Amino acid sequence: MTKRGKPDVRPKRPRPYSLPQLASIMRLILTRCELARAVEESLRKDTGRPRELQWSDLLLILAVHAARTRVEMHLVQVEETADELVELQLLSSAPERGVTYNEITDGVDKLSKAIQAGKVSTPHNHPRDDRCPKGCPSEVITEPMFASMLLTESLRPAVDETGCFRA
Repeated sequence: MTKRGKPDVRPKRPRPYSLPQLASIMRLILTRCELARAVEESLRKDTGRPRELQWSDLLLILAVHAARTRVEMHLVQVEETADELVELQLLSSAPERGVTYNEITDGVDKLSKAIQAGKVSTPHNHPRDDRCPKGCPSEVITEPMFASMLLTESLRPAVDETGCFRA
């Protein structure tokens, strides 16, 4: 009831998701929009020491933190989110010791530079080599496209449910 005695018809705020629920939702979004796969394939190296923190887990950490805080992405706070995800065993590749600040900053820096340099592309339909055959659907993922892929996929369940944008 409102102060004037009328029923309160305002919609109630949804309860916040738990960390496991949020991680599950973000993992689904990253999988369906194929960003995790695209980054893994584009930035995979066959030489040198393998990454301890896989690209898919770094993207998951960033997505969970962004969805959870809805404010600026301070990497120290991202590290705290990563620690919570490790503690709950919600990451597939994180070392037992946890995820370090340096792994996060290094990953974000490499990913950002790779996207700006045009080295990240949508998945190919053939084995990776220097040249794509005719008809390969792969395209370079730019910064706006990266954001658009995440946003489009995160809206898809609501769009499917409402029927918006249907022809």
